[in-house]
Amino acid sequence: MPKNCLVVGCGRSGTSCMMGSICGSGYNIGGTGHAGNLGNPKGYFETKEVNNINDTMLFSDHRSMFTQGSKHGWLTRFPVDECPMELPDTAHRIRAILSTRPLCLKDPRFSYTLPIWRRYLPDAKHICMIRHPGEVVNSILRNCATAPYLSNIQIDKAICYDIWRHMYTHLLRHANIEWVFVHYYQLLDGSKFDDIDALLDIQSDRCFPTKSLRRSDRDDSVPRDVMDLYLRICEFARYKEDD
Repeated sequence: MPKNCLVVGCGRSGTSCMMGSICGSGYNIGGTGHAGNLGNPKGYFETKEVNNINDTMLFSDHRSMFTQGSKHGWLTRFPVDECPMELPDTAHRIRAILSTRPLCLKDPRFSYTLPIWRRYLPDAKHICMIRHPGEVVNSILRNCATAPYLSNIQIDKAICYDIWRHMYTHLLRHANIEWVFVHYYQLLDGSKFDDIDALLDIQSDRCFPTKSLRRSDRDDSVPRDVMDLYLRICEFARYKEDD
C-alpha cells in the first residue's frame, strides 16, 4: 500500500510536478485539487481546505510577516525557530482530511505549519522539492504579475528571496535522514524516481514531468546566504549545480 506523504517546498519549486507524478497511485490529496491555469497548466494538486487550514493559522498569528496585499500564506514569512499556534478548530479539520488514506498532501504553507500536521500524521514520509532560487523568484514574480487573483500583491525580488530563505530554513529544522530531497531538474531528467518509488512503495508516472513546464529564466542576483543554503540542500538531493 502506498505510504502517506507530505510534499513540501517553496511555491514555484516543482511541488505540483512532483504531485502529478505520484498521485496516480490512489492517493487522497485532501479533496478536489485546484484546477490548472497559466501558472500551472496541469493543475496544482493541492486543495482549498488544506490551504484554508494553514492560512487560518498563519493569518491568525501576529508573528506572521505578510506580503502587502496578499491573502495567501504561501507568500508569508514566519519567524525562524518558531511555529504557528494550533487553533481550537484545527484538530477536527485536519482529522477530517486525514480520514481517508493513503494520503499525499502538498502545500507550500507546510514550511511553517508542518509540526502541527505531523502530530496527526506521524507516519508520513516527506519529499522536499528544491529549485534554483533565482528561477523560483522569477517564477513567483511572473505568477503574481499574470494571475488576476494575485494582482494586488506588492512584491519584489527582495521579498521573494526572503520568503525562500524563511521557508527552507524552517524545513531544514524538521528534516531528518528519512526525507527525500528532490531537485526540480531531477524530475525532468527522471533520475530521482527510483528513490521516490522506494520511499512511497509506488510506481510513479515518469511521463508527467515535461521540459515544457520549465518556463522561468534565472535571476542572477541571488543573495549569498540564500545561495549557500540552496547549495547545501542540493547536496542532500545529490544534485550538482552547474557552475
